[in-house]
Amino acid sequence: MTAAEYRQRMEFLRTETTGVLRDAINYLKARNIWFRRYNSGLFRSGTRRVRAIYPHNGHPDLMARAPVSGRVVWIETKSKDGVLSPEQIAFRDEVVSRFGDIYLEARTLEDIREFFEPGHFIRRSPQ
Repeated sequence: MTAAEYRQRMEFLRTETTGVLRDAINYLKARNIWFRRYNSGLFRSGTRRVRAIYPHNGHPDLMARAPVSGRVVWIETKSKDGVLSPEQIAFRDEVVSRFGDIYLEARTLEDIREFFEPGHFIRRSPQ
């Protein structure tokens, strides 16, 4: 793969992932679901590229609350071909096993909508 092909592929993946994230944020706002966006990635500052990591590597894009149960839902948006990094896998495993949180890996808006639609909410006490 040439450098130009690599740049083109990375731009496509970045745009695809950003689109899912933007759609997720708009959906959560429209449904009045509490959430927080965590910023990470590369940003331009003048001619420099700056890597911002908040709060640390592996942190998902969004944290929301399931409307009925109030449980924490971590949302990581990925492109169709995207994979979780080792840091993201470690974060997912820790919050699920240690705190009982929910981790949603969303590749489309439908993944998020399917989880948050009425009738699909997680109950307060598991049956």
